[in-house]
Amino acid sequence: MQQEMEIVRQMEQLLHKELFRQREEGSLHAPYEHELLVLECVRRGNYKGLEQVTQLPPPQGRIGTMSQNPLRQRIYELITWATMVTRFALEGGLDIETAYTLSDLYIQKADSMQSLEKLHQLQQAMIWDFAHRVAKVRARGYSKPVNRTIEYILSHLHSNIRLQQLAENCKLTPQYLCKLFEAETGSTIGEFIRTERVEEACVLLGCSDMAGAEIGSYVGFCGQSHFIQTFKRKKGCTPNQYRKNCFRKQWNKDRIDFVSVNGDR
Repeated sequence: MQQEMEIVRQMEQLLHKELFRQREEGSLHAPYEHELLVLECVRRGNYKGLEQVTQLPPPQGRIGTMSQNPLRQRIYELITWATMVTRFALEGGLDIETAYTLSDLYIQKADSMQSLEKLHQLQQAMIWDFAHRVAKVRARGYSKPVNRTIEYILSHLHSNIRLQQLAENCKLTPQYLCKLFEAETGSTIGEFIRTERVEEACVLLGCSDMAGAEIGSYVGFCGQSHFIQTFKRKKGCTPNQYRKNCFRKQWNKDRIDFVSVNGDR
């Protein structure tokens, strides 16, 4: 154990030197809010929502330096993402063997690449792949019209979703779609939409600096009062109370634990 402690002591010295240099140069790491938005899309199987996340302004700051070699640096970044995405996919319901094996295969493929651009494309494909597989797992047992409706809702949460649009997307009458959806999911279409919007708001409240009113509008609520009332009914607290209790919660049992004041998840 003496040798291990010597290594820890050496790393402590290096850490203090590096932190001092970063502060002096103003070269700080990027905050992790954007990462959390991506990972939550994976956990919820919202692969179409990934497109919206990538359109958000990039976070200020830099990615940690893991190698002075640009190619190795890019590979290490992909490995880091593979590790995080795998854990969140497991939380979303993907079976452990598929998740770990898929992660291994993406890392093996990255290890043989010699192009920074190709590595970036591989990383984006990997994240989408995991999210899409989680979506398929969550869709098991639902009919095709209900799956298509859920997919449409998740990809249009930030827009005004009308029942007529959903029905036309499935080539069904609005009345029949409503009955089918509630029979299979146990929830009305309207309630499902509100639930998903509140969940999306929870992610933003827990990992962003956006104002509550801005978040309510962003996730598709027509007004601040409607947003607060719906949020409180679903979570047992207001958005501001949720944020005070949950802002930037760290890892808890291999996942991001956004806990509301009354213990709801």
